[in-house]
Amino acid sequence: MTEDLLRKTTELHQAGKLDRAARGYRRILEIDPRNEDTLYRYGQLLACKGDHAAARRLFERLTLVRTDNYKPWLLLGQCCEALGQFLDAAEAYREVIRLQPAVPGIFSKLANVSVRAGRIEDARKTLMAGLEVVAIDIAGGASLSLH
Repeated sequence: MTEDLLRKTTELHQAGKLDRAARGYRRILEIDPRNEDTLYRYGQLLACKGDHAAARRLFERLTLVRTDNYKPWLLLGQCCEALGQFLDAAEAYREVIRLQPAVPGIFSKLANVSVRAGRIEDARKTLMAGLEVVAIDIAGGASLSLH
């Protein structure tokens, strides 16, 4: 039942019918509060509408469901950053780095929120750690492009 409802709700979301899609996502979460796809898509919808506080709550729930995936942590960090909650954003970005240090720009994101939180030394250490990851990637044969 939830698969069919999720498919229809996703179609509404993609068609730009955001209020109807939001209602559909809420219905699914009433039935299955741990539905990963719904938590992810509804969180994205809310973030796009600027409701970062509500999106944050969904992404926090998703981090508990998908403990092995960096994406919920990245989205959580972005919501925290949009809310001006820089220390919380830093925690989320650190988790992204723990799970997947090769995510493009993640060290810069962490350094940026660290600076905004007044943690200059943390930002410096983050940038140095990011340079080490790039050096390891280059030594391992990965290419580096600056743009």
